[in-house]
Amino acid sequence: MSSGTVDRKIAVIFATDVVGYSKHMETNEKETVKNLKVCEKILTKTFENHKGRLFNTGGDSFLIEFPSAVEAVECAVSFQEQIKKRNTTDNPTVPLEFRIGINTGDVIQDNENLLGDGVNIAARLEALAQPKGITISKAVYDFIKGKTNFDYNDLGIQKIKQNEFHAYDILLDPSQKRKLKATKKKIYENKLLLIIIPFLIIGFYFFYDFQKKQQLTISDSPIILVKPFKDLTSSPTGEASISDAVTETIINNLQRYSEITVLSVDSSYHIKKENLTNEVISQKFSVNFIVNGSAQRFGEDIRVTSELTDLKINKVVWAEKFDFKITDLFKMQDTIGNKILNSVSTNAVMGKEGYSDNFIEQFTSIDDYLLQINMRRYLRQISRDGWYNADELYQQMKNNDNYPPLSLAVMGGWRSVVKIFTGIAEDKKAEIKEALRLNNKGLEIDDNYPPVLTQRAFIEANLLKNCENAVSFSEKAMVNGTYDFLVNGLVFFGCGQFEKGLKMFEDALKSTPHDTDLRITKNLMAGYLAMGKYDKAINHGESKKDRNDGLSYVLSAYAHYKSGNEKEAKKLLEKQKSFDKKMDKERFQKEFATFVDRDFINTFFEEMISLGLE
Repeated sequence: MSSGTVDRKIAVIFATDVVGYSKHMETNEKETVKNLKVCEKILTKTFENHKGRLFNTGGDSFLIEFPSAVEAVECAVSFQEQIKKRNTTDNPTVPLEFRIGINTGDVIQDNENLLGDGVNIAARLEALAQPKGITISKAVYDFIKGKTNFDYNDLGIQKIKQNEFHAYDILLDPSQKRKLKATKKKIYENKLLLIIIPFLIIGFYFFYDFQKKQQLTISDSPIILVKPFKDLTSSPTGEASISDAVTETIINNLQRYSEITVLSVDSSYHIKKENLTNEVISQKFSVNFIVNGSAQRFGEDIRVTSELTDLKINKVVWAEKFDFKITDLFKMQDTIGNKILNSVSTNAVMGKEGYSDNFIEQFTSIDDYLLQINMRRYLRQISRDGWYNADELYQQMKNNDNYPPLSLAVMGGWRSVVKIFTGIAEDKKAEIKEALRLNNKGLEIDDNYPPVLTQRAFIEANLLKNCENAVSFSEKAMVNGTYDFLVNGLVFFGCGQFEKGLKMFEDALKSTPHDTDLRITKNLMAGYLAMGKYDKAINHGESKKDRNDGLSYVLSAYAHYKSGNEKEAKKLLEKQKSFDKKMDKERFQKEFATFVDRDFINTFFEEMISLGLE
């Protein structure tokens, strides 16, 4: 489409999809489809009564255009009320729940379809919404606030993937009120934390979360394109629907993973139509990874092949073949999507250090797998809000009788650890005991499982202050398949094996193409600083200078100052102020004061403040 033929307009976009659809399909495919059709009829009648127009659907998801923000919101409220009534009074065989997001903005008209940020943000709002809930953008709120009688909850500025927006929940029930803003809280002063590296996980990470306040931020999220799968079946009748179905299922599954950005189905088919090369795709759409493959039918047998290409190195980093019966199509769509999601999260987000090879085999559904990796993401924030979000997911895991017990034990252990570090735990000794109980349960299930061993090493080093045991568990984890280089690095560094710890940090960065939150980079830079390796800290800081992270500028400034370049150090601190208007000196001092090497900490502070750190 040339620039001269682009047809733009302002529209109100209503996005909705079914909560836990894949799991429902796996449990009872026939009844799920039957109940979805009933709900779809309710939705269709409702949006038609409010002048809405369906312009795209993915089976369990629907995109609807409205001429009025008020009509869209009233439609959303009416639909949720009707679904709630159906689920509580009609006793459906499969009670389905929906999330709804509503946005208004500039869109591109492409025949009957709509494209652009106006649509993308509506989808992000839908993903942010609670089950049975409605989340709207501020633009929609401004239009309707004086024209409706609903109650609203201001969620503040949110950043999901690469879209940033001010969001509001419509409160259909008081229990839906939630808090996503980061608030200024007291962090537990743990005297057992060692040296500077664990500080970055707790002090720096919490302060970053505090300063960013209302944002849920993932920096430098990898962008994924799923190319439409090729149809290799010779018969022209019906088989294209198999490849199309596989393509759309993979896109839907990947879009539910919060640490990546996935181009829409429309974008995928547009790129296919234009026959763009990988080089052009990378430059024009900033795509980092491409998923592609093929589908072929032989009578009742289906074969699907898929691969993941890293455009940075122009190399296939994962490939697999799937053979199954046509009657297992829906089940295999989830299996394929699950495998690809694991490959993407490993190669594009966490790197090879993210999970062990048999990690994915524990899970029987994409929803369970997403609970695990999204809970992990929240816990990595080391913040109160992150912990509460992670705890919600953990409660869902505990209430699921089919959730993998090994994974449940590991995530429960980390939940207790982070609860201590963020100061949420009222009884630290009791929480340490709970972390050990869950870790021992994991060891009973599999005492060679690297995630359990690495977790135990961290607990021994940072909560029990037993470095002999900690190093022993880390080394055993590495023998059984290195799990999480970063955590093992923290153990070695904190226990005085500095060079080995730095090597682990370096390996973590090598294995993770996209350090999405600079977590590894900042720990590595701090390690270099603590050991006087200022040149290496400067090199790593320079490679990340365009990232939106004020703390990395502080670390770089210190490295330049210690190398004799005071002018550059002051310049970096000025840049830091554009991200964090004012540093809380008392909070920083309190966090630094919890470490053993107080001389280094005090020196760092004094010198940074003398250069202009506020």
